[in-house]
Amino acid sequence: MRLLPIVGLLRVRMHTDLLMPKDPPIRRHRNGPKAPHEADVTNPVSGSHPMPKRAPRRCTAAGCPNHATDGRCPQHRHPPRRTQGKPRPSSYQQGYDAAWAELSKRIRRQRPICETPRCSEPSKHVDHIDGDNTNNEEWNLQALCHPCHSRKTAKHDGGFGNPRTPR
Repeated sequence: MRLLPIVGLLRVRMHTDLLMPKDPPIRRHRNGPKAPHEADVTNPVSGSHPMPKRAPRRCTAAGCPNHATDGRCPQHRHPPRRTQGKPRPSSYQQGYDAAWAELSKRIRRQRPICETPRCSEPSKHVDHIDGDNTNNEEWNLQALCHPCHSRKTAKHDGGFGNPRTPR
């Protein structure tokens, strides 16, 4: 008779062990701190340089036979992204003042539909055809919808790495 309560206690104790919180596993995050067992290992031969984290693989550039540890070899490594050194000038500094705002409104009222062929969207922007924002003659202005204006700007004004093109 005494065995039954002991067996019951063992079951309860085992069940509570499962519910007890344990230490969380040490996880290595991509850019976070390293786990204690992943400390930098020094080269046993020289004793000073850290050993590579993984074996070199083929460069990911098309047809390159070189080896690299981080995707691309030094010859094909992408240049670092340009940091923003100088802030972009304001729209007023670029020549878009109150007079431009009035002119833009008037042009969009006169031409409510995008002037790109085969486009029937409402016009949202007024664009300088020759790209010179100081030339505000009516023959040099066209009313465009947002997608058409973005497309033209990217194509002609050097957007997305395209070269600036003369008009």
